[in-house]
Amino acid sequence: MEDDNPTASYVAKGLKEAGMSVQRAADGRAALDMLIGEDFDCVILDIMLPFIDGMTLLKTFRASNALTPVIMLTAKDAVEDRVRGLSGGADDYLVKPFAFSELLARIHAVTRRRGAPAPQARLSAEDLEMDSVKHTVTRGGKSIELTNEHYTSLLADGEGKILDQSEHFPFSYAQFMELLPQDSRNFFWRSPEGERFLLGRRTVFGDAGTDGYVLVARNLEKEYRRKYRLLQASCWFTLFTAAVIGLLSFAFAKMTLSPLSRMGGYIGAITAKDLHRRLHAQSWPAELRPLARAFDRMLARLEDNFIRLNRFSSDLAHELRTPIHQLRMALEVTLSKSRSKAEYEDSLSSQLESVARLNRLVEELLFVARAESGESAVQKTRVDIAATAEKVKDFFQDSLDEQQVEMDLSAAHGLLHADGQMLLRALVNLTANALRYVPRGGHIRIGAEQEKGETVITFFNDGPAIGPEHMGRLFDRFYKIDSPRPSPDGYGGSGLGLSIVASIMKLHGGRAEVHNAKGGKGVVFRLVFPSKN
Repeated sequence: MEDDNPTASYVAKGLKEAGMSVQRAADGRAALDMLIGEDFDCVILDIMLPFIDGMTLLKTFRASNALTPVIMLTAKDAVEDRVRGLSGGADDYLVKPFAFSELLARIHAVTRRRGAPAPQARLSAEDLEMDSVKHTVTRGGKSIELTNEHYTSLLADGEGKILDQSEHFPFSYAQFMELLPQDSRNFFWRSPEGERFLLGRRTVFGDAGTDGYVLVARNLEKEYRRKYRLLQASCWFTLFTAAVIGLLSFAFAKMTLSPLSRMGGYIGAITAKDLHRRLHAQSWPAELRPLARAFDRMLARLEDNFIRLNRFSSDLAHELRTPIHQLRMALEVTLSKSRSKAEYEDSLSSQLESVARLNRLVEELLFVARAESGESAVQKTRVDIAATAEKVKDFFQDSLDEQQVEMDLSAAHGLLHADGQMLLRALVNLTANALRYVPRGGHIRIGAEQEKGETVITFFNDGPAIGPEHMGRLFDRFYKIDSPRPSPDGYGGSGLGLSIVASIMKLHGGRAEVHNAKGGKGVVFRLVFPSKN
């Protein structure tokens, strides 16, 4: 169950050549329908699936009491992701890129474990029953309260002589942990080592017809020692608690006398791992509250930047691993056996697309990085907005005709002092994004207007409204919303298109905005250029 079509194709091809029957699903909904409708020996599941992600799908599958082995196959390699996947019900977790032979070995391993017989859980003797899993004992349907290590079994002959258990006792300790009838009597017994036991006795019959006794013993010495250790631990705990309370009292007194020193220590203890901590101005004296508020604002900015950096690193690793993994998987499967010239040419042609995708991703990342660092040079000239919009329409004319989408440029007029190539790239990215969401027969409209001395280029498409949970992150790098229509290249967007638009506007000293159209039908993007443009 993999949404990346080339990766899924090569995995399926390799598994079929290994003698396995394979079924594929490209999104979470199709995968759920497949899992509910059929029984499989093994499920290979990706986390980043459209519509229903892999973790939600796994929880739903396990909630139906399904025992089919599941192998998580993903580019997310953080320890938290591995723990989350295995805790959520996965039997194995494999990180991209991986060797195809390793995937085959893991499939064989999890399918072998599936057929292992379950251990015997219940043992019985006469009216006594013991559950070795739940650790419960009943006699005649009534529960018997026992604790671990309270009982040991001994066998005696008719004269009461203690016999060697390993030689004469044919049953396990677990089967005779409690085997005492209601009419037996209890008595005390002291071992040669001096330990005291409480015993119960019952007559039993051996294989040769001779009788003897089963003695069920409770070791009182161990119980006395356990109570002594508990009392000793309680005393130590009391002393420790008293010491801690004393130290805390001393620390509190010192903190109240030197609040500035305490603030310095608190700030010095904050590291990159706990930027969520705050000084909370109201908890400090009035003289230090302005300083505490300033530090809290600084920590909030640092925390936000660290979260964005971590998210960017994770998303970047995922986006880079996918084409690299696809190249490796294709080469491994292709070289796994001899093939015809046509098959080799077809495989190499498909890998050129992966290399092109990787090249586009690197170029887009470099552009965003240079834009944010201010290294990209903006060559401003007088740009005709109408002519630039016409170039965009000509570039996408085939896609517009195929989807029967109308692009209205009647309101796109006027001149703008800006970088013409960057403006063209921004409008191209907005159009490519719109074509993934606009319904067949929909509309796209580009316009320009003056607002309070600023030049605003508006870009409208009548695609579905954007939910409030996405609005704040729409221009973040690698942020994606599930699209009803794939990109023309078959891979899906990289999540950098709108981020590049925001970077272009930042280089011009402007800003990119987005809001839903009135009535909730359609989305409006606004490129706001400052008055000096």
